[in-house]
Amino acid sequence: MTDYEVTKIGSIFDESGEYETIYHLVEGIVDQEWVNAKFPSNHCQHEYDCCANWYPRTGRIVGTDNNNTIVRQSWAMNV
Repeated sequence: MTDYEVTKIGSIFDESGEYETIYHLVEGIVDQEWVNAKFPSNHCQHEYDCCANWYPRTGRIVGTDNNNTIVRQSWAMNV
């Protein structure tokens, strides 16, 4: 799998502060399979709930710009 330069270009929090969406610029054109491997989802593995850790959802391609790919990944706080 080719390794591309990835740069965070911005983020947005929801009003409650429990969700964040982060946008990344990937220097090159990649497909969703590459994004799935580089921006995988994860979830709480604790035996109890409400650990207050942050867990990502799988990244998604939201567009391309000047031969680069824009990827969005959402994160949620386990509350």
